[in-house]
This record gives sequence, structure tokens and C-alpha cells, in this order.
Amino acid sequence: MRNTDYICLEDRAAPLLLPWPLVDNPGGFIEITKAEDWRALVGSLDVDPRIPDIVRAKYERAQTLYLLGWIDCELIKAAELAALIALELAVMDRYGDKISKRKRGFAALLKYMVEGDGLTALLRDAGWHVNRKRVERIWRREGLKVPQKQPKRGRLWLNDGSCIRLRPEYPGHVWSYDFVEGRTHDGRKFRILSIIDEASRECLALPVARRLRSEDVLAALAELFVTRGPPAHIRSDNGPEFIATAVQQWLAKIGVKTLYITPGSPWENGYCESFNGSMRDELLNGEIFYTLAEARILIEAWRRHYNTVRPHSSLGYRPPAPETATAPSPPSGSASLHLRPAMAPEATMH
Repeated sequence: MRNTDYICLEDRAAPLLLPWPLVDNPGGFIEITKAEDWRALVGSLDVDPRIPDIVRAKYERAQTLYLLGWIDCELIKAAELAALIALELAVMDRYGDKISKRKRGFAALLKYMVEGDGLTALLRDAGWHVNRKRVERIWRREGLKVPQKQPKRGRLWLNDGSCIRLRPEYPGHVWSYDFVEGRTHDGRKFRILSIIDEASRECLALPVARRLRSEDVLAALAELFVTRGPPAHIRSDNGPEFIATAVQQWLAKIGVKTLYITPGSPWENGYCESFNGSMRDELLNGEIFYTLAEARILIEAWRRHYNTVRPHSSLGYRPPAPETATAPSPPSGSASLHLRPAMAPEATMH
């Protein structure tokens, strides 16, 4: 467990009562009044040293959130979500090669772990009876997001034989961008502009600011166009920052074709919506941002982890850009374009 001595906890007047499964009583509860007892309990829930570093980092975040749950019980739900993500990564690392890619979901991995790896008898002897529906019921009871099986949808075709939604064919073919909203600890909102490459699934940039206008969109795109080159198409919704005349005219001069989705149809921007959901589940819902600068640093760190380490199911459980450890540096000279000072400095990791 990471060093959490800087977190000060005081004894509670009323005890903390939580459902806490035990080996001999899976439906048991614990009742703790002293802060040091809670700290000792959370610290004892460590993982095996052979666990991969990425899983350990995720689990240590869950432990920190559990510890802070002594102050705010709502954080315990976030801790459970972080722990489930760590479990998914650990199970994928252990059993990912045992199941075909087409069926390699979290539920299938858990089923293989329980039934195919000889653990069923041990779990039953300990009083556990595990199946997918039981796990989903526990998730719902604790207020966690239960992934729903998505039905297959046919592609929509026009009368001239063209497809309504342009599918990416190669990296740099289609980019997409959208806004995500977050809050700092004081309740103030901030916005994130997520820009992704639909073919490679790589997140190209995540600028963060209290306000992001059309000129900020232009600045972020200009930086990327200089370092990576412009895409053939760029997809977005019909937000005022994206349909602004200045943005449309600038993209047209460069030769980038805009793909605006039908109003009220976010599924047409599915790649970006999926990425935004992952960022919210894995980062925004599990972190407390005390300042905007801290949000920028943590969000940029998560972006790099997403690109270089985090496995992506549609890429055969490989990261989008494993060879890209750091963002490319813009070329020197008068042609260089940079983000405005308010957007860039805190997002650089050292």
C-alpha cells in the first residue's frame, strides 16, 4: 500500500458499519470506531508482490479511496469500482490467452477462473457460490455500473449506396472530438476536450480548462496538426464550439472534411463516446481533484497510461500506442503552433 501517513483520520463518534464478506460469513458486517483500526484493516488488504505493477497501481488507488471512506462513505463506492478495475486487469493478465478474442469479456474470464482453473471447489468450501448474475446483483446493490450487452446494429445506407457513418480505415483517416465535464473538490466545473484517432483508438490530446471555446478548439487542433499532420476527416457533434464559422473555415482551408452527427444521436460518434465513458469510469469517478492544475496533471498521466499501457479489447488487448512513451515534440521554427499558456503548462509530466 502506498504511503498514506499524510491522511489524518480522527476517531468517529458513531461507528462505521459496513457489509464486509468474511471467509466464514460472506454476508457479514464490520463495525469500527477507531481510525487506526480502519487504517490497519485497509493496509492489511494488500496484494501479492507477484501481481503486475499496473494492477498494483490500480489497487493502491482503491486502498487510498477506502481509507478516505472513513471521512466520506460515498468514496467507498469509488474504491470498489477501482478495485474491480484492478481485478479485471489481473484476471486479463492471468487468463487472457485462455479464451478466444471474440468471447474474452470480463464475465467469461471470471467464469474461466472459477470453473476452468480448479477454483470452484475452493470457493465453495469457503462459502462462496460465484456466477455472473451474482456478481451483477452485487454491482447493482452497491450502486455500481453494470455493463449491458449491446445488441448488434446494422449499418445505415443511403439510396445512392453510401454509408451514413464513415468508418475509419487507417490511422489519420478519421479523428473525433467531444467535451467531457468534471468538477474540482470545491464544486467548480471544468471541461476536457477529448480528441481521439478512431482507427488506432489513440487519445491524441486532453486539454483541460474551466472554459473551452472555439478558439481553444482551434489551438488544440493546430498543435496536433503540426506534430501529427491533419486527418482526412474529423467527426463531432453540433456543439457551438465545433460548428463555429472560424472552425469550419479553418478546417476547410487545410483540407479536413467535417463529419457532423445527427442532432440528438450521440451513438453516431460512438468511438469518442466510448472513450469518454472509459475516462469517466476509470479516472473522473475515482479521483478527487483539489485544484485545476492537479486535474490537468492526473488527466494527462491517465492519457499516457491509456495510450501506452492499458489493454484495449478491440485491438486484441493491446494498448493503442505502446511505442509512444511521450508526446512528440513540435518542430522548431516559425511554423510551430502551441497551445495557449492557460491550457498547456500543467499538462506536462516530469
